[in-house]
Amino acid sequence: MRSVFLFALAILLTGCGDDPETERVAEQKALKVEGQQLGSILRKSNTIVSTEDKGLTIQLIFGADSDLDLYVTDPLLETVYYANHQSRSGGRISADVKCVDPLQKKEGGLREQSRELRIEEIRFDAPISGRYRIGIDYPEKCDGGKEQAAYAVSVLHNGELIQNSGVVTFERFDVVVMEFDI
Repeated sequence: MRSVFLFALAILLTGCGDDPETERVAEQKALKVEGQQLGSILRKSNTIVSTEDKGLTIQLIFGADSDLDLYVTDPLLETVYYANHQSRSGGRISADVKCVDPLQKKEGGLREQSRELRIEEIRFDAPISGRYRIGIDYPEKCDGGKEQAAYAVSVLHNGELIQNSGVVTFERFDVVVMEFDI
């Protein structure tokens, strides 16, 4: 009986009872919920252009602990992103949102962004018909960044809004997180 007690005590003290799979599943559920919350914020936010607007607006929202990049490929197969700010079809990126440099925060050159959400936007004033593809890259962790980051994507065209949320892994480019036709 004493050996059973000592064996159980040894397991308890060494942590062998921990289940990494349970922890991973719980983390994935939390990221999924965070992505849905980001979608809700994006839906309610005044950053979405007016529903009377006839253009096409794609937005990506994510937390301040990661640097995600939005890629939108148009029907001509040209991609608008941080290194190609404008496409022949008229798509353009409004801003490439990056991690804040700690030196800039100290100098007061930028407002404190450590707890803010980030939004990247690509806009087509007169979108051409065809298939559009949205991709997301996670190239850099910001202060406190984790291996995975939650996000939400919205597409607003002719007053109609469609959304998707998900999780992207650090140093991974998800080429297609959403596709749609107009």
